[in-house]
Amino acid sequence: MFKAAVLTISDKGSAGLRVDEAGPKVSAFLQENGYEVTYTKIIPDDEEEIMTELINLSGQNMPLIVTTGGTGFSKRDV
Repeated sequence: MFKAAVLTISDKGSAGLRVDEAGPKVSAFLQENGYEVTYTKIIPDDEEEIMTELINLSGQNMPLIVTTGGTGFSKRDV
């Protein structure tokens, strides 16, 4: 079984102001298709934090990293 990580990028989601529906749906889809989702996290739309998280996951030899998030276009969307 392949391992996967799901990273939701959302200011409101990370602050608890919005329920993350996409992350669990992506996780369910991956699990239904033979992946073991071993890591999930919600982080804000912050370029440095996104880069750090992706680099850390890559360094852990995570074979698949799926990102989701964003509800529109704003200056903070990266």
